[in-house]
Amino acid sequence: KKIFYNKKLYLVLLTNAKTISAKACYKAYDEIGKKYKPCTQKAVEYLVEGEFNKFCKIIKNDLTQSANAFIPELENCLNIIKKSGASASILTGSGSVVYGIYESKAKQKIGYENLKETFTEGRLIKTTTLPTKLKTK
Repeated sequence: KKIFYNKKLYLVLLTNAKTISAKACYKAYDEIGKKYKPCTQKAVEYLVEGEFNKFCKIIKNDLTQSANAFIPELENCLNIIKKSGASASILTGSGSVVYGIYESKAKQKIGYENLKETFTEGRLIKTTTLPTKLKTK
């Protein structure tokens, strides 16, 4: 089933100076042996239903713990983004980028300005999602 989602999400991305091999990150994930409860379906439902706060509370990246083993400052970056006013802060893939999701364009702008004080401007990217079709079960 495809769902059209026509609302924007306001993001600030922080590129990481260090990179992690996806293969190494997945290997570390496997070695940790922790299994996480799937949340993608529920996150999509919250997003489509307009439950922004519930969406932000449920989304996650299962590789966060293993990525932090390679780049310990990732956790600090996630916390700083959250403190900048983001409703959620997450890492992409194996951690090459961390990002914050903001409730509005105004909050995104404030968060971006706050983050510029901590991180060099070349590492920060302010962007907005486009309407899309989401595939669900």
